[in-house]
Amino acid sequence: MKLRLALLLIVGAAALIWAPSLFVADPGDSFGYTVNWSRQFTQQFLAGDPYPRWTAASFGGLGAPTFYFYPPLPFWGIAALNSPLQTLLSAADQVKVTEFAFLALSGMTMFAWLRTRAGVGWATMGGVLFMIAPYHLDDHYVRGAFAEFAAFAFLPVVGLGLAWVAQQRRLGVVVLAGGWAGVILCHLPTALLTGVTLIGPYGLFLLWQARGRRSAVVRTMAFSLLIGTGLAAIYVIPSLTLQDAISAEYWWSVQFQVGGRLFANPAAWRLTLEPFFGFISLGEAAIAVVLGWRARKRPDREPLFWAVTVVTLFLIMAGLVPGFWSLPFLAKVQFPWRAMALQDFAYVTLFTWLGPSERTPLISIVVGALICGNLAAVARDLASGPLPVTAARPGYGVASFPTDIDAPEYLPEGMLKMTTEGPAPAVAYRPLVSGPLTMGPVAHAASDPVSGAVRMAMSPGAAGLVVTRRFYFPAWSVRCDGQPTHAFAATPGKLLGFEPRAGSRVCNAAIGETAQERLGALFGWASLALLAGYGVWLVFSLIGARKAQNAARPGVA
Repeated sequence: MKLRLALLLIVGAAALIWAPSLFVADPGDSFGYTVNWSRQFTQQFLAGDPYPRWTAASFGGLGAPTFYFYPPLPFWGIAALNSPLQTLLSAADQVKVTEFAFLALSGMTMFAWLRTRAGVGWATMGGVLFMIAPYHLDDHYVRGAFAEFAAFAFLPVVGLGLAWVAQQRRLGVVVLAGGWAGVILCHLPTALLTGVTLIGPYGLFLLWQARGRRSAVVRTMAFSLLIGTGLAAIYVIPSLTLQDAISAEYWWSVQFQVGGRLFANPAAWRLTLEPFFGFISLGEAAIAVVLGWRARKRPDREPLFWAVTVVTLFLIMAGLVPGFWSLPFLAKVQFPWRAMALQDFAYVTLFTWLGPSERTPLISIVVGALICGNLAAVARDLASGPLPVTAARPGYGVASFPTDIDAPEYLPEGMLKMTTEGPAPAVAYRPLVSGPLTMGPVAHAASDPVSGAVRMAMSPGAAGLVVTRRFYFPAWSVRCDGQPTHAFAATPGKLLGFEPRAGSRVCNAAIGETAQERLGALFGWASLALLAGYGVWLVFSLIGARKAQNAARPGVA
């Protein structure tokens, strides 16, 4: 099978897998969030802001610091792919088109990864299996987890980069750095799990095999991962350091506690997703045991490694690996079954890399388990749709919250309270939304509907507190007659407040750049410079190698 035909088959399969979403208004519980945020992100991107962070229309125009904490790469994808289609497609359809692109990309990257061990035909099948892997499509059709769904496309890139670095292939640095940065910029919890359950174990396995060159491999892996982290620093540093300014405690509330969702916890089986995910994950682990046993005598130990990985990931999600969820930061993954993304990756890798004699008798079992699991998930969602707000169970997150297209955790710190029905604003929400644009000594005020910036003409002799109908966040910058003015959270509603100097004529409030953003940008540019330097070295080394080869040939001067 030729490469071009293989890629066409993967794209065609992606189209068939994705097509049902065209007939569903809201494919997934979080689809409303994605549409709302993507609409605002794309508007600001097309207006000239390459990295929009503040979603001005959120919370009825009060705004939210959404993309200080939510990853930008999937939304850059929406903005880039749909820029020429703004007048042709709705915001929801733009999201769906981008989901198709990430789905097809995941099949292609999986093909590239599997091609290192399998023929074109089997690598193509593996790419298709990865696209219909249970948790992969559940992210799309059931959970509507767009960012996590996009991260799937970069997991094979990480694996390929690690393998190439271990083989001391020159492009391994670029591939590993790009794959790692891609996972981080798509979904931070998946990146954390990738580091602990893929990069760490597989990196050690490759080092075990790299006898005589381990020091070089360790240095190159560390360099690649450092570059990848640096490339993502523009997002990671603000995301991790500005959480004190929002209601981040919602992330750590009872409904997100890992222990209550572990597959071995009887209480988890009363929840909606845990029984389904538990059976699917257990099924993959059971098949991995059989496949691993059949491959146990192979001189190549890699299939056995992937079999052990599949089983270990099930044990981790079940809570049967002591102390795992007590490791630093891992409790903040929120849902242990997020590790199914890595399990799906390891499962398809294991199946594809086995030889025909080890694999053929189990093809029907493996393919059947994958397809049936996904058909069940898709059919359930097509039949019932996302969970309606009126039926939200206590603690679900929307029962008492006034909007289901904005996330409560992005309210200002102190503006959220937890009730028996879920999160609710600590201060009455409707008066804040319907209030005047400004309060205080302002003669006239106007706002930019895209960025949320406010321009105020002050009353003669203006003095005293000015409050704008914008939620406060440390990124707000206020300048009166061109001079910086201190901004702060005013009123119980945590609105943007400032006190202009006496005699001020014009004051402007706009989202500025925080110190954390500047630091992240510094690390990003430094990483790009290092990567560019490595690229220059790579080009010259290839030229030198070519000249040496030519010089070694008989009759070549």
